[in-house]
Amino acid sequence: MADISDVENALVALLAGILQMPSGYASGATGTAATVGAQCKIYRGWPERSVLDADLAAGTTHVSIFPPPGMTRRLPGYLLEWRPGPTPVTPTLTASVTGTVVSFGGIGGAGQVVGIRITGQAGDRTYAYRLLSTDTPASAAAAFAGLITGASAASNVLTIPSFPERPTTVRAVVAADQPAWMETRRQEQALWICIWAPTPLLRDLFGGAVDGGIANMQDQWGRQTTQFGLPDGSNALIRYSNSRTDDAPQQANLWRRDLRYLLNFPTTLLQMQPTVVFAGATVSVAGETIDVRDLQPT
Repeated sequence: MADISDVENALVALLAGILQMPSGYASGATGTAATVGAQCKIYRGWPERSVLDADLAAGTTHVSIFPPPGMTRRLPGYLLEWRPGPTPVTPTLTASVTGTVVSFGGIGGAGQVVGIRITGQAGDRTYAYRLLSTDTPASAAAAFAGLITGASAASNVLTIPSFPERPTTVRAVVAADQPAWMETRRQEQALWICIWAPTPLLRDLFGGAVDGGIANMQDQWGRQTTQFGLPDGSNALIRYSNSRTDDAPQQANLWRRDLRYLLNFPTTLLQMQPTVVFAGATVSVAGETIDVRDLQPT
């Protein structure tokens, strides 16, 4: 689910891109911000005094993200509907068919369903098996040998009986459960992006780069946007509120600027949901036949 920690982590990644930090930048690490040409750290939370003092003395600027207390409110308007997750899951088990022989390969594991449809013999028959965490290609073949009358398994190969007088066609599909998310609440949270710099010049350079980068964000099609993605596939909307510059150093070598924003984002519920392997078929389960043609999507 998405919450304020996900928003802050996503904002760290966004700032790392704006400041052109090294590829694969990890929160809190020291790196060169190519946009400014100086060393900095980007992280969540309030800086630790001793670490900040040492880094400022070494010429390293801190960029911290902090949610001030008591500055959040619940927003109206959200839909209780499921939406596809951010990254599709690819099955690790494979199934290839030659005639009436199904060969399983790859890697087994939970969260996958194998479907086999047999056309011929006595009309259409469809069989499905949900893999366990301990399943392998060989155990998947053995499971179907127990489900399909007359079928046999040898290692990872399943052989389905064929009748010359009624040609048999076999199809095999492997599907993985897919992530989906639903918005259950929406809120607005104030967030401060604080620049802690060793000189007024670096304070201004970093502050201008961050503020300008956020104000001029673009989506994947090059259009102006105020949104950035969250790990569950939803988006946060960022809106400028105000800024504050401290012209008088609070301590030796410290020059600070706060950029203050309002973040509009959802709280979400994340689930792994099964995928249809065959639509509109007759499924055989534990010796019973179920007609699911009415479930075929339109």
